[in-house]
Amino acid sequence: MMINLDPNINPEKDDIVIVAIDSTGIKVINRAQNGYLINGRKKRIKKGFIKIHVAVVNIKTKKIVSMEVTKEDVYDGQMLKELVYDVSKTRSIKKVLADRGYDSKDNFGYLDRLNIVPVIKVRKNSSVKNNTRCIPRKLSVIQQLEDIKRWKKRCGYGMRCWMAES
Repeated sequence: MMINLDPNINPEKDDIVIVAIDSTGIKVINRAQNGYLINGRKKRIKKGFIKIHVAVVNIKTKKIVSMEVTKEDVYDGQMLKELVYDVSKTRSIKKVLADRGYDSKDNFGYLDRLNIVPVIKVRKNSSVKNNTRCIPRKLSVIQQLEDIKRWKKRCGYGMRCWMAES
């Protein structure tokens, strides 16, 4: 279920924004020993948590406009399409900033098809060999492996870059 958290944001289609996407986990139950609960039959049950996936639109204003709550077994990368789609209904998206959890050929390809610049940090063990069909990811891997600091500065990745823009 998508939730629009700030209906006061002016939803003009001409407004081109930069979107930052991330998630966080929240414990469901506080009483536990070493990450496990013990039920009435002395059986250990792994305690659960929920994940909140958030899309911050226009990193200058840092307003959250789309959010999805999922179970712990939903990976971050699986939620990128839903969050981007929700935001794109009311805004034109210029860039999407995301961490390694969103690194996949599928996500890079999806953003490329929508003419959105993917600024996604790739995994440390990424290779360019298997990226023949996903050129945007291949280019990102090459740039990040050459000089990650230069890539961050050029793409506007990282909190310091966001604060400098505002």
